[in-house]
Amino acid sequence: AKRAGEQLAFVFIGGDVAYANCMPACYRRWDEWLKEVVEAARTPVLGYHVPLVLAVGNHDVSRYFDARRDDIAFYTAYFPQQAGLRVRSVHRRPLYHVHEAGGGALQLVVLDSGIVAGDAIDDTASDQRTFLDQILTAPVPTYDSGGSGSGGGKNSSFTDSWRYAAYHYACYPSKRSKHLLETARLCRQHWAPLFARHGVRFALEHHYHDFKWTFELDGNGNVVGNSSMPVAYAGGATTFLGDGALGLHSHTFDGMPHDETYLEAVRNVAHVYVHTITATTASVVAIDADDAVLLRTTKRLP
Repeated sequence: AKRAGEQLAFVFIGGDVAYANCMPACYRRWDEWLKEVVEAARTPVLGYHVPLVLAVGNHDVSRYFDARRDDIAFYTAYFPQQAGLRVRSVHRRPLYHVHEAGGGALQLVVLDSGIVAGDAIDDTASDQRTFLDQILTAPVPTYDSGGSGSGGGKNSSFTDSWRYAAYHYACYPSKRSKHLLETARLCRQHWAPLFARHGVRFALEHHYHDFKWTFELDGNGNVVGNSSMPVAYAGGATTFLGDGALGLHSHTFDGMPHDETYLEAVRNVAHVYVHTITATTASVVAIDADDAVLLRTTKRLP
């Protein structure tokens, strides 16, 4: 709420939105959540509602993996995400999608981390993997100022663009959960190398309810930079930010401590990340509920 007065382009939430656990009887959880968001996320001058971009989480479908679309209540109906697929029922639209903002300065690739059936991380023949390969190997579209991927002419001021990925379960989690160890391994094997190879500079991860900031990692998980000294753009390194602690308490797992060498910072604290994108810089600052800065960095294009 303290950041609601800023001129935000959009708000991203990485799943587990209303914690209604896919139960139709819990429709009031969605009503209350939407009411709070509509009141908080408004532009300061004209009072427009800030657009929402979401990734699906396990509490949105009431299963950790392979949820059936026919069993998903509310999420797919409320957040179809892709206006270009109007001929397809909102309940059948992919839960992976891509968004451009800032006239093409930013491309956000949203993925389903295996939560819905057919979107398994390690299925290299899936529609999601085909989508991911096509998006990452193609140039980012650019548009005249004010465009968001839906119109306008090419904006020649952006010689390159900032590419982010976002999803629910983490490649590099803040703590190790026994039932998600394989998911993290598959994510590092199948997604992280693609991120590094194709210039995904930040990956937004969630689920564990911690503040987490990794070192800059190459496609093999080697540390190549940090928030104070990010590597050059051509270095092929990604910072993984997380882990979804907007307002809920941290998960605790017995015998699973914060001991990973890839972690630059980790704390059990509610927070938000604020990203500022220009034609040549991508700045991010992590802020807690008291508006205190937890960590910040700026990456630059050449």
